Amino acid sequence: MISSSFAYARPDTLSEAVHLLQKDKAVALSGGHSLMTDLKQRHVQPDLVVDINGLALTDVQIDTETVSIEALVRQNVLLSENIASAIPLLSEVANSAADPSIRARGTLVGALCAAERQGDWAAAALALDAQLHLANSANEKVIVDYGDRLAAGQVFCKGELVTRVGLKRPQPGAVQGYRKVKHAAVGWSIASLAYNLAPGFARIAVSGAPSVPCRLNYVEQYLISGNGSLKEAIATDFEAITFVGDSYASAAYREQRLSILVQRTIKEIREPLS
Repeated sequence: MISSSFAYARPDTLSEAVHLLQKDKAVALSGGHSLMTDLKQRHVQPDLVVDINGLALTDVQIDTETVSIEALVRQNVLLSENIASAIPLLSEVANSAADPSIRARGTLVGALCAAERQGDWAAAALALDAQLHLANSANEKVIVDYGDRLAAGQVFCKGELVTRVGLKRPQPGAVQGYRKVKHAAVGWSIASLAYNLAPGFARIAVSGAPSVPCRLNYVEQYLISGNGSLKEAIATDFEAITFVGDSYASAAYREQRLSILVQRTIKEIREPLS
């Protein structure tokens, strides 16, 4: 299928990019993999595509508490030794996400903005307490919680540009990882889970099966307190989740596989924390 017609702009400055994104039906282009598919299938029909690849947004900053990744950092950069040492979960997800050609062009920030429920990055970002740094037309530097924006159904608003994401480094004694049940033919997630656990601290985030990637708050409380049962905690969390099926797997199957994945993962990783 051929996309509808649109204008194209490649701004040189952040302020120019934000100004262009104020226009009706304007969309930002970074890595472009999700956008190109949406354009071809006419899921989006913009009047203007704003290519931000001319902007100086390619830095990674690592400090004692956070890792800050700018909007044009490609996913394959997250496989580097210094990032893998700072946040092991990032390199693990990078190895699971897509294929080398997509990782060479796709960006972490772009994937978080797309927030595809069957993608790999949203759950990891939730497990790492991701904070989005936004630029807007008022020249304000706004910081928002990624999980809050996901829950609200809109990662960014009209005229906003996500310039970078801040991710928390693991606490002492933490274990992190990413597990995925994927469709054998296409690699999309049927159910997936990212975990970030330390004594007295728990982040469990899931994607693939839910309509929107989310954290399992009751499972987290169970892991911290040790009270109750894991199955009860999962059941309580699942009551608040809408599970979605498609041609690859039904909603009921996704829910079942996610429940099994959570139980198996928690069983395997609790021993190192005890």
